[in-house]
Amino acid sequence: NSRKSRSKNIGNADYELNSDEMLKILDKLSNNEHEIGIHGSFNSGFNKKILIEDIRNFPLRPLGNRFHFLAFNIPQSYNLLELTNLKYDSSLGFAEKIGFRSGYCYPYRPYDINNNRPYTFWEFPLMIMDTTLANKKYMNTDFNIAYEFINNIINEVDLFNGTLVLLWHNSYFSGYKYSKWLEILEFVINKIKALHSDFNTFRRYMEQSNE
Repeated sequence: NSRKSRSKNIGNADYELNSDEMLKILDKLSNNEHEIGIHGSFNSGFNKKILIEDIRNFPLRPLGNRFHFLAFNIPQSYNLLELTNLKYDSSLGFAEKIGFRSGYCYPYRPYDINNNRPYTFWEFPLMIMDTTLANKKYMNTDFNIAYEFINNIINEVDLFNGTLVLLWHNSYFSGYKYSKWLEILEFVINKIKALHSDFNTFRRYMEQSNE
């Protein structure tokens, strides 16, 4: 979403979803079997109107969501997601630290305590985000030490035969400012291959779980 947020003047995306350029990109992704979800704009995790508007403004039908800046609250944001047709969320992670915010390395359906039943959507807990490691406001990790931190997370997930959820922004494997971080992404991919693990979209994981 390209509008300014309704508080703190925090910007969202700097492009228009309905522009010809973006429609071509979305069409290309869709035709090549990539999974497309929304990145709920800032405050959408706390405001039903904003979240519904984000979904309606999206040119394609999104399958899932991750809130901008991982800004959401439990159970408020989960209750809002339950009002949509979204099938999953992947906002449950620490911006400040990589690791296991839910203490769990598997996707699951969160439990709605107030209504004594699971929510209808899945949560794919986020474990590693590039900006968490690199940003000075967060871990501000030395490039070489980042390998060790990520390797430990992958080994822990592998130990329990879990599911690693990774968020790697396009700016962290292209351009000049973060180009070195492409090497770490390649390390992650090669490490996972060496463990003979599968690479799945969220959609495929949910389909396999229902088989």
